[in-house]
Amino acid sequence: TWRSCSPRSGGSTPTWRSGCGSGGRRRWRRRSRRGGWIWPSPTAGRLDLAQLRSVPLKKKKKKKKLTAEPMTVLCHPEHRLARAGLPLTPAGLAGEVFVDFHPDWGPRRATDAAFAAAGVRRTVALEVNDVHSLLDLVDENLGVAVVPRHFRHKREALTALPLKDTGEAAYETVALVPSPRATSPAARALMSLLDHGGA
Repeated sequence: TWRSCSPRSGGSTPTWRSGCGSGGRRRWRRRSRRGGWIWPSPTAGRLDLAQLRSVPLKKKKKKKKLTAEPMTVLCHPEHRLARAGLPLTPAGLAGEVFVDFHPDWGPRRATDAAFAAAGVRRTVALEVNDVHSLLDLVDENLGVAVVPRHFRHKREALTALPLKDTGEAAYETVALVPSPRATSPAARALMSLLDHGGA
């Protein structure tokens, strides 16, 4: 079982089936919940492997870095920040009204970490639990959002500005499996592909 912590609202989506080996069939399920529930699941035996934002590990799990990208500020094209068109810093965003995800979502944790490291407090006026609702709020000029850089491609009409001076704070995605003795053959095979740069 592979589950991805996806920023969409609701419960579970229908089960997909795909061919596997010599005519075999394997079940895939994708569940959409708030992000905090998923990362203990490999250790608890509920998942073979999880894909999520990097978190500190308290138990014997193996993680493999998949991607890392900086955070970006999205704002309405008529917002004063868009008109200035300059790179931004957490200090430069002090006093802005923010829209964001719930506190346990990966992008929100990355943003909170960046602002905490800079010693800047921020006001989150509206919280949502899916990407498109967040972009809608920015599109209505109800606030600015700090998001992983790739989000800028999801709504080209919005203005994307680089966020500087965030130290080591970045949005890092990892694959996470339980201890070696508890790792399933399928998860071991996938991690081996990732370790060797396979697709």
